[in-house]
Amino acid sequence: MAEAPSEDMTFDQVLAADAEWAAKEQAAGFDTKAEGLALKRLLEGPSSDALGTACQSVGQGAQLESARGAWVSWKDAEASELGAEVSAVVSRLEAPHLRPSGIEERILGGVAPACYGL
Repeated sequence: MAEAPSEDMTFDQVLAADAEWAAKEQAAGFDTKAEGLALKRLLEGPSSDALGTACQSVGQGAQLESARGAWVSWKDAEASELGAEVSAVVSRLEAPHLRPSGIEERILGGVAPACYGL
C-alpha cells in the first residue's frame, strides 16, 4: 500500500492504495499448494488456536464451528487440490484478501476481523 491508512485519506487515496495493493497481489500469482497448506494450518494446524481466539473475540465462534464442520469433508485432500478450490473462489469473487495465507498472516498479527474471510 502506498500510504498507511489514516482518517485523513480521501476516498480517491483509498481507491488508489487499494488498486496498488490489488495489483501487487495479482502480480504475486497464486500458489495453490501454499494456500492449501495455509488453510490446513488455520483449521487444524498450529494456527488453529489463534483462529479460534480471533473468531470468538469478534463474535464469529458459530461461523468458525460451521467452517470446521465443512472442513471434515476436505481435510484429507491434497494441499494443491484445496488451493485450487480456494483459487477459484478468490478469482470468482475478485477477492485476494480471502487467500488463506493472508488470513493466517493477519490473524497471527492480531487482526481478529480477518476471520470474517473464512
